[in-house]
Order: sequence, then C-alpha cells, then structure tokens
Amino acid sequence: QLSYGYNRSGDLQQGLEIAQEAVDRAEQMTPVDRNILAVSIVYKAHNLLDLKRYPESAAELRRAIAIEEEIGNTRAMCYDYNTLSEALSYYDTEGALYAMKRYAQLADSLHMADLHEALSKADAEFHNEELMKENKEMSRLSRIILLASIVIVLILLIAIGFLFYAMRLKSHSNELQRNLQKAREPFFTNITHEFRTPLTLILGMSQSVKASDGSDLKGIHESAAI
Repeated sequence: QLSYGYNRSGDLQQGLEIAQEAVDRAEQMTPVDRNILAVSIVYKAHNLLDLKRYPESAAELRRAIAIEEEIGNTRAMCYDYNTLSEALSYYDTEGALYAMKRYAQLADSLHMADLHEALSKADAEFHNEELMKENKEMSRLSRIILLASIVIVLILLIAIGFLFYAMRLKSHSNELQRNLQKAREPFFTNITHEFRTPLTLILGMSQSVKASDGSDLKGIHESAAI
C-alpha cells in the first residue's frame, strides 16, 4: 500500500523500491503467503510500467499470473492479463494480442460466474420468498384450523350441556310423576273406602229384608186394616 501511495504521488522510483521490499519480505515468510507475494509483485510491475521499463514489467506480471493461477485467483489473473497486454503493446504486439485474448476469456468467464451467482442468489431469494409465503399460508391455515377446532369444541360442550340439562329435566319430570302417582294412590283408596262403607250397609239391610219370611209384613197389613 505504501508503494501504491508513492506511485500515485509520482515518486515512481520510491514506489518501485518499496514494492521490491514488499516482495522480499513476502518471500521470507514461513510459510510463504503466495497471495501476498503475488500482490507485491503486481505493485512492482505497475511501478515498472509507469517507469516505461516494459519488458521488466511484463516479466513481473507473468510471474504474478503464474502464482495466481496456482492458487486459483482467477479475478486477479484477469486484471493482470489486461495490464500485461498494455506492457507488451509497446514492444510485442503478438504477445499483447494473446494477453488481451486471455483477458477477454477470463473476463467472460468471470462475468458468467458472476451472472450464475446472481441467478443462483435470485433463485434462492425467490425460493426463500416462496417458502415464506408457504409458511405464512400454513400459519394462516393453522390459525383457521385452531379457531375451527375451538368453535367445534364449544358447540360440542354446548350440546353436551343441553343434553345434560334435558336429562335432568326428564329425571325431574319422572320424579314428579312418581310423586303424583304416590299421592293419587292413597286418595283413590280413601275415596273407594268411603263409598264402600255405606254401600255395604245398604246391601246388608237389603239382604236382611229379603231374608225375612214376610209374616211381619202380613201382620202389619192386618193391623192396618182393622
């Protein structure tokens, strides 16, 4: 970053020296961080390019590209092929054309990868939205089912309560009928007894009259005639 600062300020030689120091320090790391090494080499190549030392800049860029290819940093390779094409254009037209071709290939590849990633992200977001809609719908249906269940339970409880109340009314009615029946039986028994006593006396006297020989009646008639 210090090398980049010197480069932007116009002190290209100081920028180159700082970049070389960064390369040396990266190579002394144990283990070597190849990504940091490649970045340091690229800064060195940019300073060389701005110093118009094109062959040296191209050589450093090829070295950086080789490292980036090993570690699989395709995006960095793409940018460095573009810079390499610029460096080679001053003395190697064919090499510059090849570098530009590789840049275009890598750029297309990265574009397709970015497009695929964007499509995948959009598809994932779409599926997430669909899942969220399904979850909301399931939640709504669950609430409806819960409310319907509560209503059904309430209706059943009301029906059970009504049936229980009807059974109590019927039991009470049966109890009243039994009490009424118990009250009616002594009443009719007493009435029957009251009617039976005088009737028995009348029947007894009637039978006594029939049983008499009639002599008393004859004497009575004669006395009446005299």
